[in-house]
Amino acid sequence: MFLKLNKKITLLISISFCLNLALQSQNQANSMGKEFLFSFLENYIKPAQVSFVISCNAVPNDIDIRVGALTLPFKIYRKDTIISFDNSLVTPNASTFINTSVHISSIKDISVYALNNALQSSDMAAILPLNKIPSNPVYYINTLRGELGGNGSEFSVLAIDDSCYINILPSADAITNGGTLNTSDRKDTLIKRLLRKNQMIWLLASDSQSLGGSKVWNTNGCKKFVVFEGAKFSRVVNKDITCSGADHLYNQSRALQLLGKEYTSIPYDNLLKGFIIQIVATENNTIVTIDGGTPIIMNERDVYIFNNINNKPNCIISDKKISVIQVMKSGICNGANIGNPSIMSLLPDEQLNTYVQFSAPTTLKLSVA
Repeated sequence: MFLKLNKKITLLISISFCLNLALQSQNQANSMGKEFLFSFLENYIKPAQVSFVISCNAVPNDIDIRVGALTLPFKIYRKDTIISFDNSLVTPNASTFINTSVHISSIKDISVYALNNALQSSDMAAILPLNKIPSNPVYYINTLRGELGGNGSEFSVLAIDDSCYINILPSADAITNGGTLNTSDRKDTLIKRLLRKNQMIWLLASDSQSLGGSKVWNTNGCKKFVVFEGAKFSRVVNKDITCSGADHLYNQSRALQLLGKEYTSIPYDNLLKGFIIQIVATENNTIVTIDGGTPIIMNERDVYIFNNINNKPNCIISDKKISVIQVMKSGICNGANIGNPSIMSLLPDEQLNTYVQFSAPTTLKLSVA
């Protein structure tokens, strides 16, 4: 079974290929919770709309959306509800939510998906509840290069707890918080920041370098923080300008504690030329195989890109924990001449669910078929 979207796909249903199990969903394992903290990344232009897709098992329900000093209460009467903010003069508008902390709390358990929708550019991420974020997480950024002109690879770090002493080892030259590039923000040069609760740091790669393989960790006691990865605007396939579309990429990074060793990729409906799989290693001398092929030897922070060209499932197995993302190709590169890039984390096979509940928003360029 597949979820088919005319423009892009961000959540799919698949049969586990590596483990030969019954039907399972490629969804955050047990993604229901009562409290969520996250940030949107910058799109290549200001958003026309941001949307929060809320699903719950029991209604009515009360939720609060907090951005900055504003707290917005909502009463939910449907199990699937979409709350949107456009770019009108009313506060808060869509731009208010970009590169800042967004907090959603609920009386009853809910799942949350967040959509950043600009003109011909959008992506949606599944948000993990705070009770699913491990203490003192370590993150290995798994994203792709962006385009020239300030539209590069990016990620943000957002503190859940107070006094997080964040360490970032970037895999690319990058500016921080919209500043200018200096000697302290160079590739493989450690960046250190003290973040208070709800504070964040944002990195944007210089030119078309990729921040994939960057490492983020805390060195001040046992703290919680979250990371969001993506690109302002990415063409995805090897700088191939013949692809007919580029797009914003947006995804919640998965902590090392939530990664695994076996993954199954998912074919897209009607995209005959397949998709991209990207793997980031978390330890030296990691051995990875794809569909039982020649072993791939990777060291910590190494990035390996696999170009699936036949839209078939892949069985990805390693002897140490790895991060795996699946990325939709765009335009003529995907065999259907429709759609733009979209990024999503693959879950380890042992974390797959047998039940998923969600609702998909509809925009001018994205619809459910």
